[in-house]
Amino acid sequence: MEVGLPAGVLNIVTGLGPEAGAPLAFHPHVDKIAFTGSSATGRNVMTAAAQLVKVR
Repeated sequence: MEVGLPAGVLNIVTGLGPEAGAPLAFHPHVDKIAFTGSSATGRNVMTAAAQLVKVR
């Protein structure tokens, strides 16, 4: 469906955590992550992403 967003503004990646989520959470060029799932997995995502927080 076309909604008029510029290319690259919204990217959706589906897959299992070890194969899809973990590499995204640890990648230095990923600016934001939105997660839907269990609280336990959410804590893991938050912990991984927190290691790359940059103060601007």
